[in-house]
Amino acid sequence: MWARLSMNMRTVLALFAVLLSGCTGSILGGDENKQPVGDDGTRADGVCAGVAAPSTRLVRMTHKQYDRTVRSLLFVAETPASTFAADSSFNGFDNNADGLTIGDRLSRDYQRAAVALAESATTGTPWSKLVTCAESAECARTSIAALLRRAFRRPPLDEEIATYVALHGKGDDFRDGMKLVVEAVLQTPSFLYRVESSNEIGADGAIALNGFEVASRLSYMLWNDMPDDALFAAAGSGGLASVEGLTREARRMLGDPRAREPVAEFHRQWLGLDGVNEDKLRRDPVKFPGFSSALAPTLQSESLRFVDDVFASGGGLHELLTSPFTYVTKDTAPLYGLKGTFGAELTRVELDPKQRAGLLTQIGFLASHAYYDLSSPIHRGVFIQRQVLCTELPDPPGDVNLKLPPVEGEIKTTRQQVTLHTSPASCQGCHGIINPTGFAFENYDATGKWRDTENGVAIDATGSALAGDDKIAFSGPMDFVQKVEKHPATGACYAKNWLRFAYGRKEQTVDSCTIRSLGKKLQTGASIKDLLVELATSPTFRSRPAKEAL
Repeated sequence: MWARLSMNMRTVLALFAVLLSGCTGSILGGDENKQPVGDDGTRADGVCAGVAAPSTRLVRMTHKQYDRTVRSLLFVAETPASTFAADSSFNGFDNNADGLTIGDRLSRDYQRAAVALAESATTGTPWSKLVTCAESAECARTSIAALLRRAFRRPPLDEEIATYVALHGKGDDFRDGMKLVVEAVLQTPSFLYRVESSNEIGADGAIALNGFEVASRLSYMLWNDMPDDALFAAAGSGGLASVEGLTREARRMLGDPRAREPVAEFHRQWLGLDGVNEDKLRRDPVKFPGFSSALAPTLQSESLRFVDDVFASGGGLHELLTSPFTYVTKDTAPLYGLKGTFGAELTRVELDPKQRAGLLTQIGFLASHAYYDLSSPIHRGVFIQRQVLCTELPDPPGDVNLKLPPVEGEIKTTRQQVTLHTSPASCQGCHGIINPTGFAFENYDATGKWRDTENGVAIDATGSALAGDDKIAFSGPMDFVQKVEKHPATGACYAKNWLRFAYGRKEQTVDSCTIRSLGKKLQTGASIKDLLVELATSPTFRSRPAKEAL
């Protein structure tokens, strides 16, 4: 049967048919890009044109999206993707469309999952939702058409319905036939991929995506899931044809609990929270008694709970980097110097604003960027320059000596050790940028606890660090965080990373204006929700370059 065909051959045949016969349509008004546009996406009047950047027309679902989608499509509880071959990370995120391929291993994973899911979908409660009519030939056709519409995220073609109806007839009975249909549908490219077949070049010179293609982009960006009934209805009625309609749907979806998972996933990857693990948190038990690497899951959850709080309350970059609160348990409260009674569950607490402000002063970040027995200005500095400021830094040479000079003689502090160790001129090209940034956080030891001295010497957390093309002088971690948060490079960097994650591709030159504009809005109070609405309503999101016409 079709579900047992070679994945590669099936992909070629199905995509050829879909791309040649796919729907076309226009949702752009045609006035947005008529003015001359520079290479960076800026129009002659200084406004960002949102020029569509080239990207693949065949976007495979990520594993998280697959799990979400099969649960919504089939009304089942399984999450089979946890056993799939892992998605690769490109440009910092695992949802980059160019990296989402299907090899032999994943093909077998999909086939195995399809068999199990088809079994679950045709029993119990899922069955009663999958088939809502009395068993008959007409019921089979109606049920199959409804399944295909939701599975393919578009109206199915008549020939597609006929193909699956014929497959249904090969079953031993009505239910077995539906099992064959479900198993086949879950392995077809029209389900596994978001296929963007629109091919009509509009008056603005771009290929406008049709309503169903926009709906799929929107649902997988904001929910990691297939469109719901309301979004399908908006796609079919033309409700996504205007910026106002698309904005309305995006706002509705961002108010749904499903929006919280992709937001958490973005920050998990952007912040490198997988690095907050037992291996990275092992500490010298003599120097740091009571600190346990087993706190890793709690510290990860703390950061994600903090992000969720900021997102749900309408906060943005300012709140992420400067809010003096967090979530603690009885085991992590002492690390923040908190007194009182706490339990095993995370509890929101206010922190000393002279010592803590946002994500960069949380225990998870500080402790996972430290050594076994020392803080690490280098690790902390590299992370902030790369992830928060988007500074391009090369990796260190393979033969670099990682051992710091011993604490002896005039060398008393980690800052002095690092300064001496990286003093050769050959190191300063990078460490002249890295070290000052990391020194801003020397008030935090290897476990992230606040300290005023190290080995009896007063901590020096002052300096001048590079932010974009500017040098910013700071007098300690709080001053550093406040100034970095206000710098344009920070807003642009956060926006750039969101563009990569939301669009599933690396930024291109034509995105430069959009990134700068979004960064400025973030620094004037735009929330994470506002940022996502801007990304969802940009012409870049709603169209493709004309040169991609078939």
